Amino acid sequence: MIPKNLFDDQASFQLLYDLSYDPLLIFRKFQFIDCNQAALRFFKFSSKTELKRRIAEFFATVNQSRGEKFPVNVSAMFQKAYSKGYHRFEWDYLDRNGESIGIDVSLAQVPNRDGKYLFALLRDISKQKAYEKSLTQSEKLYSLLFEQAADGMLVGIGKGEIVEANQSICLLTGYTKEELIGRNIKLLFSEDELEKNPLRYDLVKVGNTIVRERNIVCKDGRVIPVEMNTKILEDGRMQALFRDLSVRKAAEKALRDSEEKYRNVFQYAPLGIFHYNQQGIITDCNKNFIEIIGSSKEQLIGLNMLTELNNEEIKTKIKTSIQSGEEVYENWYTSITGKKTTFVKGVFKCIYSEENQFISGLGLIEDITQRKKAELALMESEQKYRMLFENAGDAIMLMNEEKFIDCNKKALDLLGISKHELIGKPPYQFSPKLQPDGSRSRQKTREKIREALQGKPKVFEWVHQKADGTNFFTEVSLNVFGLNSPGTVQAIIRDISERKEFEQRIYKAIIETEERERQRLASDIHDEIGPVLSSLKVYIESINHEGEKEKQEYIKNKLQELIKETIDNVREVSNAISPYLLNKYGLKTAIDSFFKKTANILRLNFKSNLQTKRFPLKTEIVYYRVIKELVNNTIKHARAKNIDVHLHYKKSELILIYQDDGVSLDKQCLASDNTDGMGLFNIIHRINSIQGDYKIYDQASGFKFRLVTKVPVLRDTY
Repeated sequence: MIPKNLFDDQASFQLLYDLSYDPLLIFRKFQFIDCNQAALRFFKFSSKTELKRRIAEFFATVNQSRGEKFPVNVSAMFQKAYSKGYHRFEWDYLDRNGESIGIDVSLAQVPNRDGKYLFALLRDISKQKAYEKSLTQSEKLYSLLFEQAADGMLVGIGKGEIVEANQSICLLTGYTKEELIGRNIKLLFSEDELEKNPLRYDLVKVGNTIVRERNIVCKDGRVIPVEMNTKILEDGRMQALFRDLSVRKAAEKALRDSEEKYRNVFQYAPLGIFHYNQQGIITDCNKNFIEIIGSSKEQLIGLNMLTELNNEEIKTKIKTSIQSGEEVYENWYTSITGKKTTFVKGVFKCIYSEENQFISGLGLIEDITQRKKAELALMESEQKYRMLFENAGDAIMLMNEEKFIDCNKKALDLLGISKHELIGKPPYQFSPKLQPDGSRSRQKTREKIREALQGKPKVFEWVHQKADGTNFFTEVSLNVFGLNSPGTVQAIIRDISERKEFEQRIYKAIIETEERERQRLASDIHDEIGPVLSSLKVYIESINHEGEKEKQEYIKNKLQELIKETIDNVREVSNAISPYLLNKYGLKTAIDSFFKKTANILRLNFKSNLQTKRFPLKTEIVYYRVIKELVNNTIKHARAKNIDVHLHYKKSELILIYQDDGVSLDKQCLASDNTDGMGLFNIIHRINSIQGDYKIYDQASGFKFRLVTKVPVLRDTY
């Protein structure tokens, strides 16, 4: 019960106290005195006695706003109410079910003589708290969405004053938030843009949403197309959303350009193009299609190919393309509208959507009449070439990437192999390791092929090797083969063994005749001129007239000197024409004698194991004249100081190695007809006459030559 005399109108207050919907409690000196029925319902107690006993639980909630526990916090609240007469605060209460309930507590001191009573009014503010929490979360979510929105967003008031801006609008325009907030939205538009598309605040403020495409001006002057969506917010502010249309505009332009390009391709393509629907009816066609068919657009548009064409193969192809997507036709076709016959290649393709819905049929027609005629002519030409290829009298081979890819029967007969033994093999595999000039067949083959591929037709002599190991001379012609086969070389090979053998016989006869003439001339000089000069010398020596004795003596001495010199010269010429020492004592002795006469010009180092061995005279003469010519060339051209000559006989081979330390000799200079000596050309033919193998080494300085001949020893001279 309310203490007596607490209020002047005790009965009225008691009535209000009992009937109040809000929980009311009375305290005196921090002690619970009384409460109304609403308080019992609120705390879910059945009696005031039970509430009084457990009132401390109400104020013992741990999770308070300042984290303070009863009674410290409650005592402070009560003390404020006693000192000020009134105090209000919020409290968290755990009910009997353990649920937290937010309570608004109002403490008011009751006017009384005693002055120690406090009147406590409790209000359940749980729903209000939940609403405030939800509102806070909503505001946070709105702020998060506002900032993270992909589109630029501005919030304005009045006539466009910006009060909020998100990060996307800053990225879009180049302005910072500080540069936008407080400015008018007109900052983003040019005067022309505002004149053409004014900002309709009047429509926005009455609830209309205005969506328009505009051009905004960025901080750096760039103009960007945007879609601007403006509406009024619940709080009366205006929100403008800016969506960048640059990509869409670019895509739209690209689409328009693509459509324009397709239209141009469609109209001016070198192919005939037509569209048809799912019933096989032509819906559109280009100019080239009309020309290929030999008809008119009016006759073609609306033509049902499935029912009106008389070409059953094309009708089947069209029908299959509609059902399965694509078909190809290549054959002669006669138009039913133009009566024109053409060899065509047609591709019929149907286009379907992702949902497998038919969109359109597309036909591509190409007039290949001329190409077909050319193909037939080419086939005929190829057949003729194949006949010539197979029946040619010379061996013909085709190479690509330095490997044989084809050959005729003559080539197989020439090499004595089968076709599968030739195809895929490199050409040097059918040659000896070394060619007659001493070069390696593998390296020289590649050089010749490379030169032919560079457009330099090559004709040269070569030594090939049959399957049984027999070497034979050939004449090879290399040319690039065809325009449509890059890297392919044609080799025409002719066996010239008989010609080479005939040439060898000619060279042999020439050399033998030359040597016989040399010997005859030397013999005549020696036998005829020598004795005469010797006799002349004897007669002159017998002159012994009196008078002018001194003068006669002078003349006699001079005549004797001249005659002696003449005899020596005749002997030397005779020896050069047909070396006496070579004929009499052999190759080593003749070379020793020749080198002794040259020793005062440069240093000669001659080594030999021949001793007194004799070889066929023809071989000895060739070796002797080759050595003399090489020495003469060194003296005239090389400016050398030293010459090394090694001449050895080993394993039935006569081996000559000649080397000097002068400048490198030019092969072309040696082979020239203008040289004083035999020249390389004559040297080579002399070597060939004895079937020798030679090699001239490529060196940066000096000259090196090697000659090897298989030759028997005839006898030794003692």
